[in-house]
Amino acid sequence: MDGVKNFTRPMDNYLPPKIDKLGAVVPYVTKDLTLYTVPLGLKSVGLESCRHFAYIGETPQIPGKFFLEKALELGVPKGPTFEPTLSQYFSIIPSIASTESTVLQALMDEAAFQSFRSSEKLLQVMVHLSSSVVVQSAKYMQWIASFGPATKHIFVGPGMAKDSAHTSYVAERLYSQKLASLYPSMFPTLLSPDAAVPTDLTSMATVFADEQLIHGEAMLKYNILPLKRAGLDLSEALSTPSETDTQTMLAEFEASLESSLVTRAHDYRQQMTSAIQNDTNVDNVRFYFLGTGCAIPSKYRNVSSTLLYFHGSQAAMLLDCGEGSWHQLQRLSPPTLTEPTTAIQRAQEWSRLIQLVWISHLHADHHLGLIHLIVQRKLHLPADVFRPLFIIAPMFVLRFLEEVAVMMPEIADAFVGIPSNCFDPTDLLCTECVTEDGVIAQLQRNTIDSTIEASGSSSSDPEEEEVHAAPSTNGLVLTIRKTTSCGMASSATTEHNPDEGVEVEDPSLLKIVYSGDTRPSETLILWGQDAHILLHEATFEDDKCMEAVQKKHSTINEAVEVARLMRTPHLILTHFSQRYHGIPMQFHPQYPLLLQQQQLMEAKATAVEQGTSVADVSVATPVLQTTPVTATTDVVVAFDFMTVSDRELTWAKGLTPLLAEIFPALPVPGEEEDEDLLGKEEAAAAAAATGRNQG
Repeated sequence: MDGVKNFTRPMDNYLPPKIDKLGAVVPYVTKDLTLYTVPLGLKSVGLESCRHFAYIGETPQIPGKFFLEKALELGVPKGPTFEPTLSQYFSIIPSIASTESTVLQALMDEAAFQSFRSSEKLLQVMVHLSSSVVVQSAKYMQWIASFGPATKHIFVGPGMAKDSAHTSYVAERLYSQKLASLYPSMFPTLLSPDAAVPTDLTSMATVFADEQLIHGEAMLKYNILPLKRAGLDLSEALSTPSETDTQTMLAEFEASLESSLVTRAHDYRQQMTSAIQNDTNVDNVRFYFLGTGCAIPSKYRNVSSTLLYFHGSQAAMLLDCGEGSWHQLQRLSPPTLTEPTTAIQRAQEWSRLIQLVWISHLHADHHLGLIHLIVQRKLHLPADVFRPLFIIAPMFVLRFLEEVAVMMPEIADAFVGIPSNCFDPTDLLCTECVTEDGVIAQLQRNTIDSTIEASGSSSSDPEEEEVHAAPSTNGLVLTIRKTTSCGMASSATTEHNPDEGVEVEDPSLLKIVYSGDTRPSETLILWGQDAHILLHEATFEDDKCMEAVQKKHSTINEAVEVARLMRTPHLILTHFSQRYHGIPMQFHPQYPLLLQQQQLMEAKATAVEQGTSVADVSVATPVLQTTPVTATTDVVVAFDFMTVSDRELTWAKGLTPLLAEIFPALPVPGEEEDEDLLGKEEAAAAAAATGRNQG
């Protein structure tokens, strides 16, 4: 449905509506579909203020069935003019709140649906997005019944659809459970949304034909064309693997590993568990990684978002909020809830805990999850305890939120935007939002020019400079007060030495630095001196250093060097290219060999694309430009859904070399998920290598 792609354009770009014979604005037309946009309530509010649109789709005309015997019986003369043609129709009805009676009435009265209600035309299927509260109303049920018994109705709104109590990707679910089976303290078992029982459709009305009303569910399909396959299709509807199947797959996974590796992994798990239990210190901050990939979501890594939970005040903040962050969060249990919980309880508690969001820069993969977060947070917080969400972000992001608030006035009072380019931690408003209960002692903004590099070099191609490059990134230096043994925030002040121009370390403070997306930055190193924890992007491995320069990101070794210059003992790497679904192979003991294998696959794929023989393709042993971090235990590689506290980081670092051996450093050609994991070049290489091996 290519015609749908323009629906996201701003409302002020619409021309005055031109009403056609269906009573809708001029349609979107492609060779496969004509899609009519139907504004609801247009006459009363005007198009520029209209917030609800229904859609009617019409397929090209196709030959209908002609019954020759019936035609002769009726005396129909012969001729080409009686070859019948007809189109297929479907409709999508928007979500309407129960309080929006004017919009609901506009839907009931809409002339564009009259030809279907009068049986002049047949509407094959209608998809309803409203909740059960609206759909079950007598008025709504009477309206959909007027379309006749031949029209199917699919309900996908809250309380009407079958909730999918599982991830959409079985492979991702198993991947997470593999991690949880090895180190459950850092990789908790993922929680599922409660499998809500949708409204019983048979009890809604007795005037509908059998199977006319349909619960929406994940991967349900309804075919419009071709006619021989028209109708409901549940062949690809998702199902959750049974617990027995899951345990069998986990057992097969462990059996596939070398026994010595399994022994080392389990031994380290016992050592780490024992050491943490015997540690007399307490947790100050806990990291929850909701997205550790870049650019677009993949099966294994969502886009950027990290939640920081402060034990002293039992409050939380987000570092960036890419799309899907709220959904990721619902699969983890809040630290303040210990008993088994429902999805609603978890949503309410996370809503209460999250008070602040820091958006590093204006790229969509760092802020598109804000709208859903704002909506859900307001939805789940009682009015008597609700407080607006503070969002510190670039001005362009805040303007975007303001434009959305015009279209969604219910969120206008649900957030307070603070421009990061003029953020002042001494300002009263900012101080109130970030230092509640004295937990965050200092929140510093540092603007990182994305062209600044430790080496002083930059790309010479101005066009390449613009690829995925933000004009600037706001790095964050966060200083929090450590938690005392009784779980309260201790009081402390930060001293400053004017002669040296650096902070004097206070043992009661904990300093955390977040890089955002950036090349290695001297500014960040200066501001973050002697930080306890550095969360730094590592988009690329070192063999792709030129790509890192062109796209203004950092490589793994560059992030390690930043940590060394910053004199920080704990480095957490995140924001990986989606080609790295596990531990990047740079951490593997056999990194040079694996790199050579990858380059060979890429060379063979290139040969296939060019139509040349791959028989003689070979690559030399890679000459590494930098020392690989294969043996280091000073780096933690972040995974989605990983959770770790500042106290646990000392032992978490030892997992990196183990995990690098447990999880394949190079995707195995032929696996069904390869194309989801790799970029186009890597997928082509894997496919080419697989075909050559099979040949």
